[in-house]
Amino acid sequence: MARIPIVTSYGWHWRRDLFKAPGRRYHVVGRIGHGNRTKGADFGEQEGIYALYLDGQLTYVGIAVHQSLSDRLQVHCRDSHKDDWDEFTWFGSRAISPVSGTRGH
Repeated sequence: MARIPIVTSYGWHWRRDLFKAPGRRYHVVGRIGHGNRTKGADFGEQEGIYALYLDGQLTYVGIAVHQSLSDRLQVHCRDSHKDDWDEFTWFGSRAISPVSGTRGH
Protein backbone atom coordinates (compact mmCIF):
# COMPACT_ATOMS: atom_id res chain seq x y z
CA MET A 1 0.00 0.00 0.00
CA ALA A 2 1.39 3.39 -1.02
CA ARG A 3 1.83 6.04 1.64
CA ILE A 4 -0.04 9.24 1.00
CA PRO A 5 1.14 12.20 3.10
CA ILE A 6 -1.50 14.23 4.87
CA VAL A 7 0.59 17.43 4.73
CA THR A 8 2.45 18.02 1.47
CA SER A 9 3.56 21.60 2.11
CA TYR A 10 3.32 24.30 4.74
CA GLY A 11 4.09 27.90 5.57
CA TRP A 12 4.87 29.08 9.09
CA HIS A 13 3.94 32.63 10.18
CA TRP A 14 3.93 34.23 6.74
CA ARG A 15 3.36 37.98 6.77
CA ARG A 16 0.01 39.25 5.52
CA ASP A 17 1.55 42.25 3.76
CA LEU A 18 3.51 39.87 1.51
CA PHE A 19 0.30 37.99 0.64
CA LYS A 20 -1.20 41.13 -0.87
CA ALA A 21 1.47 43.47 -2.14
CA PRO A 22 0.22 46.89 -3.33
CA GLY A 23 -0.85 46.77 -6.96
CA ARG A 24 -0.43 43.00 -7.25
CA ARG A 25 -2.82 40.07 -7.19
CA TYR A 26 -3.23 37.96 -4.08
CA HIS A 27 -0.64 35.21 -3.91
CA VAL A 28 0.91 32.68 -1.55
CA VAL A 29 4.45 32.43 -2.90
CA GLY A 30 7.26 30.45 -1.33
CA ARG A 31 10.02 28.00 -2.18
CA ILE A 32 10.18 24.26 -2.68
CA GLY A 33 13.27 22.07 -2.53
CA HIS A 34 16.34 21.93 -0.33
CA GLY A 35 19.63 23.78 -0.13
CA ASN A 36 20.70 25.52 -3.33
CA ARG A 37 18.18 23.57 -5.42
CA THR A 38 15.09 25.52 -4.35
CA LYS A 39 12.58 26.91 -6.82
CA GLY A 40 9.81 29.42 -6.46
CA ALA A 41 6.26 28.12 -6.11
CA ASP A 42 2.82 29.63 -5.72
CA PHE A 43 0.91 27.70 -3.08
CA GLY A 44 -2.28 29.71 -3.50
CA GLU A 45 -4.22 26.78 -4.96
CA GLN A 46 -3.48 24.62 -1.92
CA GLU A 47 -6.27 23.15 0.16
CA GLY A 48 -5.87 22.39 3.84
CA ILE A 49 -5.98 24.15 7.18
CA TYR A 50 -4.74 27.60 8.13
CA ALA A 51 -4.46 29.85 11.15
CA LEU A 52 -4.55 33.64 11.42
CA TYR A 53 -2.46 35.54 13.98
CA LEU A 54 -2.34 39.11 15.23
CA ASP A 55 0.83 40.18 17.06
CA GLY A 56 1.79 36.51 17.45
CA GLN A 57 -1.53 35.53 19.04
CA LEU A 58 -3.86 33.02 17.37
CA THR A 59 -7.12 34.69 16.32
CA TYR A 60 -8.76 32.22 13.91
CA VAL A 61 -8.39 28.69 12.52
CA GLY A 62 -10.01 27.79 9.21
CA ILE A 63 -10.17 25.14 6.52
CA ALA A 64 -9.74 25.64 2.79
CA VAL A 65 -11.46 22.77 0.99
CA HIS A 66 -14.12 24.08 -1.39
CA GLN A 67 -12.05 27.22 -1.95
CA SER A 68 -8.29 27.52 -2.31
CA LEU A 69 -6.04 28.87 0.43
CA SER A 70 -5.58 32.08 -1.56
CA ASP A 71 -9.35 32.49 -1.96
CA ARG A 72 -9.97 31.99 1.76
CA LEU A 73 -7.29 34.53 2.70
CA GLN A 74 -8.76 37.04 0.25
CA VAL A 75 -12.12 36.68 1.96
CA HIS A 76 -10.49 37.33 5.35
CA CYS A 77 -9.03 40.57 4.00
CA ARG A 78 -12.60 41.87 3.67
CA ASP A 79 -14.73 40.02 6.26
CA SER A 80 -15.12 40.38 10.02
CA HIS A 81 -11.54 39.09 10.49
CA LYS A 82 -9.96 41.79 8.31
CA ASP A 83 -8.44 43.63 11.28
CA ASP A 84 -7.64 40.49 13.26
CA TRP A 85 -4.54 39.19 11.50
CA ASP A 86 -1.09 40.19 10.35
CA GLU A 87 0.36 36.68 9.80
CA PHE A 88 -0.90 33.28 8.74
CA THR A 89 0.29 29.68 9.00
CA TRP A 90 -0.97 27.00 6.61
CA PHE A 91 -0.71 23.27 6.00
CA GLY A 92 -1.52 22.10 2.47
CA SER A 93 -2.74 18.70 1.34
CA ARG A 94 -2.34 18.90 -2.44
CA ALA A 95 0.72 17.58 -4.25
CA ILE A 96 3.21 20.19 -5.50
CA SER A 97 5.15 19.80 -8.73
CA PRO A 98 8.88 20.28 -8.04
CA VAL A 99 9.36 21.78 -11.51
CA SER A 100 6.62 24.40 -11.82
CA GLY A 101 5.30 24.66 -8.27
CA THR A 102 1.78 24.06 -9.47
CA ARG A 103 -0.78 21.61 -8.21
CA GLY A 104 0.07 17.96 -8.93
CA HIS A 105 -2.26 15.61 -10.84
